[in-house]
Amino acid sequence: MGPRDPENPRQSSTLAGEAQPVSGMMRFMTPSLRMRNPLLLTLAALAAAGVASVSAALAAAPATNFELSRYLGRWYVIARFPAEAPPPRGAFFEFASRPDGGLVHRYYTREGSFDREPIVVERRAEADADMPSRWRVKAGWMSSDERWVLYVSPDYRYALAGVPGFDAGWMLARDPVIPEWRYAGLLARLAMQGYDVSRFRRVPQTPDHVGLPGYE
Repeated sequence: MGPRDPENPRQSSTLAGEAQPVSGMMRFMTPSLRMRNPLLLTLAALAAAGVASVSAALAAAPATNFELSRYLGRWYVIARFPAEAPPPRGAFFEFASRPDGGLVHRYYTREGSFDREPIVVERRAEADADMPSRWRVKAGWMSSDERWVLYVSPDYRYALAGVPGFDAGWMLARDPVIPEWRYAGLLARLAMQGYDVSRFRRVPQTPDHVGLPGYE
């Protein structure tokens, strides 16, 4: 048997890896209900992780034991806040190293419709030498934004990112579509870091997603 996955409701474990019984809420949720109501699934994931209330949440902080080289590449935006206008379609980030030691930070999206041409925004970023999960991303000639990588899964296929002060957040994945239980588990991690997960909206990655509940 492989290592436990704390976001998989089929495995009995806490986010710290300690064995726990599967939440009773999770046990009585049918697959169709889980698909229709990811918020319920998120609450079940929190209960299974032993998080009784938002007051038990940890303060958001950059991830530790972070390997920058493994984080580079393409990340699809599964969910985000605040919402954009016009809403993004098929959005993703690409991160790459620069010869001078900095980072290339690219954002791709289609505004409002999959029929529109993609827009690419390229910025320069710098990772903190002592904590590479903390980035400074250029916002102009004289200003920059601080971005944090809050969490990366052990296989570097799922990630959460944010900014100090909870003003923005991103749920990221290597694949454009992820399982509902994984989505709920990542929302639970955001809640544990103090985010109001009701503010997150899912980003359509295929035309079939447009108009579904919870999507921009």
